Amino acid sequence: EGALIDHPEPMAGLFLGLVTASVMVAQREVAWTVWRLVVTGIVGLTLFVALGWQGPPVTDPSALALFASGAVAICAMVLPGISGSFLLLMLGMYATVIDIVDERMLADAAIFGAGAVVGLSCFSTVLSRLLDERADDVLAVMVGLLLGSGRVLWPWPHGVGVVSRHADDAVGGAGLGWPDTAGGLAVPVLLAGLAVVVVLGVERLARR
Repeated sequence: EGALIDHPEPMAGLFLGLVTASVMVAQREVAWTVWRLVVTGIVGLTLFVALGWQGPPVTDPSALALFASGAVAICAMVLPGISGSFLLLMLGMYATVIDIVDERMLADAAIFGAGAVVGLSCFSTVLSRLLDERADDVLAVMVGLLLGSGRVLWPWPHGVGVVSRHADDAVGGAGLGWPDTAGGLAVPVLLAGLAVVVVLGVERLARR
C-alpha cells in the first residue's frame, strides 16, 4: 500500500507488465477464430471506455442499491483485470461503503454482504458452467477484460489512482497521459518489462 501511495507510476508500470504477461499466457490457451477475436476486441474496448466513467457519489442509497452494489462488486473476485473498489467507485458507492464499515452500520453492511453472497454464488455458478461448455469463448472474454483494464493500469498521470474515503477527493486511475521527464518514463517501463520476463519465465518453467 505504501508503495502505491509513494510511487504510483512505477507500481502501475509493474502491474501493467504483469497483466501484459497474463494476456500473453492466456491467449495461448484459446483456439482463436475470427468471432473470438471480435468478442475480445469488443469486450476490451467496452471496459476501456467504461473505466473512464465515474458515477456521482450516492449519499443515501436504498436497500436495493446496496444489495445490487454488493452483488456487482463481488464479481471482481472472479474476473481478471477488474477491482471491486473501482467498480464501487464507478457506481458512486465507494465512499458510502467505506462509511458503512467505519460507522459500523450493521443493517446496511448486512444488506451489502447479502448482495455479495448472492452475486458470488450466482456468478461463479454461471462462470463454472460456461468454462465447462465454452472454455475458449470464456477465455477470449477474459483476455478482453485484461486488455481493457490497461486503462486503469496506465502509469501516467496517477498510476492506479488515488482512492479516497471522501468521494470528492477520489482520483480514478483512468487518466491517459504521458510522463514529463525521461526518468518518469524509464522506471515504469523497466518494471513492466521485468514483470513480463518474470511471469513468462515462471510459466515456461511450469510447462517443463
